[in-house]
Amino acid sequence: MTQHSPWWQLVKPNNWLWLPLFLFLRAIVALPYRYQYRFGLKLGHLLQKIDRKGVHTTRVNSTLAFPELGLEERNAFIKANYESVGLSLIETATAWFCSPKRFQTLLTFEGEEHLQAAIASERGVILASAHLGCLEFVGRLFAKQYAVGVMYRPQKLAIVDAFAKYYRSRYYKQVIGRNDLRGLIRALKKGDTLWYTPDIDGGTRNSIFVPFFGIPTATLTTTSRLAAKTSAIVIPTFFYRKANGAGFRLVFQAPLENFPSGDDLFDATCLNQIIENAVREAPTQYLWQYKRFKTRPNGEKRFY
Repeated sequence: MTQHSPWWQLVKPNNWLWLPLFLFLRAIVALPYRYQYRFGLKLGHLLQKIDRKGVHTTRVNSTLAFPELGLEERNAFIKANYESVGLSLIETATAWFCSPKRFQTLLTFEGEEHLQAAIASERGVILASAHLGCLEFVGRLFAKQYAVGVMYRPQKLAIVDAFAKYYRSRYYKQVIGRNDLRGLIRALKKGDTLWYTPDIDGGTRNSIFVPFFGIPTATLTTTSRLAAKTSAIVIPTFFYRKANGAGFRLVFQAPLENFPSGDDLFDATCLNQIIENAVREAPTQYLWQYKRFKTRPNGEKRFY
């Protein structure tokens, strides 16, 4: 380990409680993937029992997005969603601590010709995506084959942030802070490919309210602004776990045409609809523990 490795931070007394967890995760990921998968499901069941706030948020979100579900169906949805969360934690540890050679055959591409054509154009490429559960693991395998950068959002816990930043910087071409708009613009103008997930609640600043699952939702206009300033190609990009631990799909859709249109409202509505359609393909794999509908239009009551 080098002096810059985050493992050194676990020596600090205030981080001692984290040491057994990280050592345990490092041991778990040495197992074959089929065993990791089973453990991830069990971990999800445990998290559902102890994460009261997260379960509440998940229930609120699923009620808003899928009001047609009955009580039993909603409970099954929440259980499956937490299984996805458990798998995500194990997959994140695998992405950080294991060689991608062990798992490269688990990833299949769909629509890869769209990505290759965009890269060949020598323009910047924005891979507009969403917070689906296997992002970290798929990103690790993807970055093994393509030079891709990623926008980085700092984690709330300092030790987790240190590990995430360190390991992501080892396999992504570049890691750019979410508020570093100039850095994003420079990279895209150079013709780089960047992975970007715009489905966050950024408050009212730089956001407009457009539908997401039929609900007026604070939506960033950053994707349109970046594309306008850099002439970047925007490719909707999504990823899913296959059933029963059979692997992962990375799907590149056709590049958006006439984007940006010059109408932020139209562009944001279009992008939200694309993300919604992608989420509906595997709804329990989305990060429903996130308060996506937190910011409300003036006068509307809060959901959470």
